[in-house]
Amino acid sequence: MPRSAVKNGSVDADLKKLVAHLNAGFSAGDIGHVLSALGELARQHGMSRLAREMEVSRESLYSSLSSDGNPYLTTVVKALGSLGLSVKVSPRREPKPRRAPEASTPRRQPRS
Repeated sequence: MPRSAVKNGSVDADLKKLVAHLNAGFSAGDIGHVLSALGELARQHGMSRLAREMEVSRESLYSSLSSDGNPYLTTVVKALGSLGLSVKVSPRREPKPRRAPEASTPRRQPRS
């Protein structure tokens, strides 16, 4: 968990905001949003410390967790685990049924 994230048994407000930011990115399918929040969490935790825990180079971790990074899923899952977080997958709400396309009637050609 990020340094000083838990104080007197309660979760730090900044951590709650970053976790909400992270979840919003996952919900929207916006990888840049996810990586931005994850990178901020990693910096709060200590990037060097996190890299050691994950057994990757600090430079590689910085690059992977930048907003334009393209990390492997294993990197994201390891980083979340090292930060004391996890990913939960759940089904989306049932989509509203789509209306069937209306049958088109052929247009009449104008008489010449």
